[in-house]
Amino acid sequence: MSGDRTSHGSATVPLLTLAIPTYNRAPQLDELLAHLVAELAPVDVAWELAVHDNASTDSTSEVVERWQRKVGEERFRYVRHQRNTGGIANLVSTLELARGTWVWTLGDDDVLHPGCVAEVIRIVQEQPDLALLFLNFCGRNGITGEMTKPHYFDTAAAGRTEDGRAAFMHQFAHDMGSVIFLTACIYRTDYAQQAVASWQGSLDNWALAAYLTGATAAHGPVLVTERNWVDCIEAVSSWMQQKGLWAKIQYHDVPVAMSALVGQGYPVEWCRRMGLHLLTRPLSPKALVRHVRAAYYYPRYLRALPRVLFLKEAS
Repeated sequence: MSGDRTSHGSATVPLLTLAIPTYNRAPQLDELLAHLVAELAPVDVAWELAVHDNASTDSTSEVVERWQRKVGEERFRYVRHQRNTGGIANLVSTLELARGTWVWTLGDDDVLHPGCVAEVIRIVQEQPDLALLFLNFCGRNGITGEMTKPHYFDTAAAGRTEDGRAAFMHQFAHDMGSVIFLTACIYRTDYAQQAVASWQGSLDNWALAAYLTGATAAHGPVLVTERNWVDCIEAVSSWMQQKGLWAKIQYHDVPVAMSALVGQGYPVEWCRRMGLHLLTRPLSPKALVRHVRAAYYYPRYLRALPRVLFLKEAS
């Protein structure tokens, strides 16, 4: 990325890139790096850590540089953007610049279970033909500590599925939150980079993660772990407080991402149904109030709906 500062060392191709997009969460990043470095210490395969810093104004750079000195620059890359490019663009940066055969995107505040790193490495070594590995996870309230959801992925459909599109379609329909959660996704890097290159929409699209996982899954088998390996920390993210964001996701981002998946071989009818599913599912009173409050924002995003309503087969 032009204008960004990148530090790295060896040109050896790692098996796994562990890539962390971050912004102004130095304490959480420090905890995650401590966990990762401890779990990577006994690993006997080539790996790299990569932190993509979205122009943080806190002590993120000091945290990274301290860990970089401990680990060594040859295995720890630091990409610091000169300006905040937005969360989705920073995610794309982690995929574009990954050097490993596999790339694992990690949220800086998510909690990995003990042994998670070793399990990821074991799976990708034993099943190198996978296109995508999904780690099952639970939801946990970041304020109260209470579990909000025991499993995001459908455990009844866990395991390896040879038809990656079928696996993605099932899990997306089960819970869209499963396939867009950063820390759950370990991509074959070349397939993920092809997915990034094929995206023609905005890097402000919050459903882009669904497109990236769907496009990657289209290349081959997908494995979903039955066991949870991550806690997704909820209710504390700043993006959830942005006015009108849910309206944008609902009326623009998801329809655009689903229409784009037609070009990756997904059925038109399924893409149409999923592109509209947030609009047609039953609304709780609380959700209805939220939608009414966001009504001001709806007209800006309604223009994306015809794209998904009138989808055609890819030529």
